[in-house]
Amino acid sequence: MLKSVTLGLVGVTVIATAVLSFARSGTADSISSEKAYAAQLASQIQRENNEISELNEQWDQAQIKLQQINSQIATNTAAVDKAEHSVNSDLSSLRNEAVVEYMSGGSTSGIAEMFAGSGTTQSDAQEYQNLEGGDVQSMIDALHVNEQTLSVQRGQLNSAKSQQRSLVAKLASQKTQAQQVEQQLQSTLSQVRGRIATLVHQAQVAAEEAQQRAFEKKVQEERAAALAAQEQAEAEAAAQAAAQQAVQQQQTTPTTTTVTTGAAPSGNDAQGEEAVHAAETQLGVPYVWGGSTPGVGFDCSGLTMWSWEQAGVSLPHSAADQMQVTTPVALADLQPGDLLFYYDSPGYVGHVTMYVGPGTMIQAEETGTNVMYTSIWYQNLAGAGQP
Repeated sequence: MLKSVTLGLVGVTVIATAVLSFARSGTADSISSEKAYAAQLASQIQRENNEISELNEQWDQAQIKLQQINSQIATNTAAVDKAEHSVNSDLSSLRNEAVVEYMSGGSTSGIAEMFAGSGTTQSDAQEYQNLEGGDVQSMIDALHVNEQTLSVQRGQLNSAKSQQRSLVAKLASQKTQAQQVEQQLQSTLSQVRGRIATLVHQAQVAAEEAQQRAFEKKVQEERAAALAAQEQAEAEAAAQAAAQQAVQQQQTTPTTTTVTTGAAPSGNDAQGEEAVHAAETQLGVPYVWGGSTPGVGFDCSGLTMWSWEQAGVSLPHSAADQMQVTTPVALADLQPGDLLFYYDSPGYVGHVTMYVGPGTMIQAEETGTNVMYTSIWYQNLAGAGQP
């Protein structure tokens, strides 16, 4: 028992030292280091809980031992009291009998009567009295011996009781210290988890900002490429026109050459506007998985399918399938009604929204939301397509 208590004290000291060593200034430099730190704390808390359980068991055993000692002391005291009562009773009876014999001169009932008419002599009666008195004296002597023995035992038991009480108090103190250490560890772990959450949020924000910058850079590059292509086309058209004009000047009969510098606007622009208008009539309608019913509920692809259906274009009820059947569109050339596709997991397109205008889209996002406008997401963007 005492050996276990010593180990318990060492365990508490080690834990307290660990708490002090874990108390660090400043914030962690990375999420991975904070997670490793949290794992250390969790392991230390588990060891501390095991230590508390051991101390509880030792404290219970010490209490049981103390109760046993108290019971032994009570039994010891009762044995002494019983022996003293028995001897005192025998002494009292003997004294009373002696008084009666003295007062009656040995003629009344008593020791003398025990030998009357039996033919015994006075010496026999005296011998009996001596024997009887000797038996009582033997009882008294035995009582004194027992009292001394029991007194020694009582002293040992009282000493053991005192030690046991000290042990119980020491274990209670150790348990309190261990619980305080466990609380300190839990508090530190809570702080570390808070720092991890902050770092994760900062990392997510940084990733989104980086993706947005990359997207904006890509848009600028595509616009620059489109402008360069347009300038080159215009230069080539001007050169062609100049060449034709030179040929015409050499010919007797002038001819007219028509140069086409651009294509007529596509009818898809008008259909896209119509699809956007249809989607806007469903703002506030709740998200329903697999839904495509106006005024009742839509999921993401159900909303885009129904909206483009109002513009006369048929689409499948699946984000991935809609991406397959639409014409890829450069992000710099997005028009109202174009669809934006997002990855749910690497390589798998699982979400679709509709482009409304610069920086804005309309969508049925997830369960618990309604059809709504949101800012364009840059994270997990798989591409864009025109129905």
